[in-house]
Amino acid sequence: MTMSKKMKRWIENRRVLAAFSDPAGAKAVLAYLNLYRVFSKSITVISDREYSFYQDFGFGVLPEKRLSFADWLSDCDVLITGTSYPARLELGLIDEAIKVGVPTISLVDHWINIAARYEMQGRRILPDVIGLVDAHAKRLAESERLPTDRLHIIGNPHHEYLNSWKPTISKNNLLSSLGLDIKKPFFLYVPEPISRFGLKVKYGFDEIDGLNLLRQARREVADMEFSIIVKAHPNQDHQLFIDNLAENNDPDTIYLTDGDINTLCVHAQAVIGFFSNALIEATILGATVIRPLMLLLKNTLDPLLSQSENKFIDTFSINEFADAIRTQILINSIL
Repeated sequence: MTMSKKMKRWIENRRVLAAFSDPAGAKAVLAYLNLYRVFSKSITVISDREYSFYQDFGFGVLPEKRLSFADWLSDCDVLITGTSYPARLELGLIDEAIKVGVPTISLVDHWINIAARYEMQGRRILPDVIGLVDAHAKRLAESERLPTDRLHIIGNPHHEYLNSWKPTISKNNLLSSLGLDIKKPFFLYVPEPISRFGLKVKYGFDEIDGLNLLRQARREVADMEFSIIVKAHPNQDHQLFIDNLAENNDPDTIYLTDGDINTLCVHAQAVIGFFSNALIEATILGATVIRPLMLLLKNTLDPLLSQSENKFIDTFSINEFADAIRTQILINSIL
């Protein structure tokens, strides 16, 4: 049986309850439901977060606090969740679903901390089906002692959705709406909230270090002016960037807590980041991705290493980083 047939069968003629917390998990779940919705009997979607992209998939998303987990599950035949980390909405529902005998499926949208996504208060709570993005993710899951019989390689449904996505606003209109000079190119910085989870010790840098490095690269190519748009991660401590921008008096850098990231990626000269899912999504949308990996601690595993070949421009010194930025400006000035 092909994977698409399996994914159809999982919800065919069933009342589906879907739940998620973080945005990447939300997009994976909503894209999956959008692809196979016609085969289900009904679909109810709940979350403890609100995102502007819900409307893109044509689903209404209800606040999960409206009912108890048991009440939400009382009117469904299958539970489908994201795997937010370290949020716990999904695990609470999976735990309750196991108690009442509702089949459970979860979609893992990344390669980091796969097993940890199923741990809560010292317990491992496993769904019946764990959907993974590729064979590398499956190997990692097996190395983390997740049961092989529950692991299914399904890809990321959101990536399939992005293959046909088109922007509805022009670059000039986008920049004008943000108060930026339409004559200047812009680079999009999509950092992870490294400081929020105390991961600077692990990786050797945080999101502000990345922004400062991008500013340094801008000084290295001073003959080529460009703007910087920082797109906030939903889990980001916003005050960190607000304070930094105020301290640096940098009118050519703006910080967005909201906004359509797909549109930003498509119109950017390049997308800058480290390990975010947004980098993979940007390549699907046709954007160039540059990663300044000179900040990564030596001998520290790059979480996107399996995805980097022929997809990203990885740089390992400030000169390489600045040259990559200069090249993108030149390429786009010719087009």
